[in-house]
Amino acid sequence: SKLIAKLLQQSSADTINVFEAGCFAGLNLAMIEDQLPEPTKRRTRFTGVEPNAEAVKFAAKTYPGFRFVRGSLEDVYSRDLGLPERFDICLVSSVFIILDPETVRNFLGFLSARTEHLVICDDIMNVDGEMTVLRDSMNTFIHNFRQLLTKAGFQIDSLSLATQPERDRTGFIVASSIREN
Repeated sequence: SKLIAKLLQQSSADTINVFEAGCFAGLNLAMIEDQLPEPTKRRTRFTGVEPNAEAVKFAAKTYPGFRFVRGSLEDVYSRDLGLPERFDICLVSSVFIILDPETVRNFLGFLSARTEHLVICDDIMNVDGEMTVLRDSMNTFIHNFRQLLTKAGFQIDSLSLATQPERDRTGFIVASSIREN
């Protein structure tokens, strides 16, 4: 949340759009908002998409100032969910690890044309790998993020390891779109 709050405070936009894909019950977005000074907080709009209907219902009740929509990643780019046209920040936390490379490629391609900064919190231990690795024992993926991001039109600005890593959250990638929008 501190990492994203710092990026938000650097924005000069009148309205700052923060989007979380796979937001579950909105806790990440709330933690980001808690880190913001009041002037930045007033300019920031938070939106989350989550496939779990109960989590969306809970999030909407708990954080009434945010917007939560039920849907999958595929729904984000294949249906009109009423999302902002541009995202200043998109957060994806512990989501890519459960998605196959094609789904990740498609979603990154959608994001690159409308996202200024992308923050990924995932297992980043294969960031420079030749290919995505399937962790058979857990049926999860460790993606070769640098290659995936580059092909989608992003550049990695920073990588950092988590201070208290978990299997699905070993670190953070901050990337920015290099496409002409």
